[in-house]
Amino acid sequence: MEDLILNIGKNEYKIHYDKSNHSTIFVENKPFEIELLKKFSSEIFSFAVNQKIYQVALDFDDDAKLEISLDGLNFKIEATDEMKKVVSKYIANSGGAGKSNAGIVKAPMPGLVVKILVKEGMQVIEDDKLIVIEAMKMENTLKSPVNGTIKAIKVSESQAVDKGSVLIEIES
Repeated sequence: MEDLILNIGKNEYKIHYDKSNHSTIFVENKPFEIELLKKFSSEIFSFAVNQKIYQVALDFDDDAKLEISLDGLNFKIEATDEMKKVVSKYIANSGGAGKSNAGIVKAPMPGLVVKILVKEGMQVIEDDKLIVIEAMKMENTLKSPVNGTIKAIKVSESQAVDKGSVLIEIES
């Protein structure tokens, strides 16, 4: 396990992580399961954190601070070189941003398929709504990561799915 100190405002937090596996980090010994779902640009990402989906903007300022925008809130964090390496390595190694799986839509968390909004053979464009998954009494609408044609729908409505299950394949 490696350690980082995170300074947000006047608060200091101890972060522990495993260099070989960035999917779980510990903040003040509390575990957080983190999965990069989609990379929208070099600064905007969609993450699942403890099975809740967040869209996050990360921006390293010229003054060595990391600015994080999350749900309308902005945080400035002292960004050490080690933190920059960890964040960059995590994003580069996460399957959610890989081009080879760009047309694969996976369940970001265990849940129940509520509604399938597309049919095989349909044309979709990036960000079209594809499927609705209910998890922890919240509905999450998953969108197309690419432009293309729906190649296969691997689930049916009312089906329970595990985290990481392939739901839809899109041929771009």
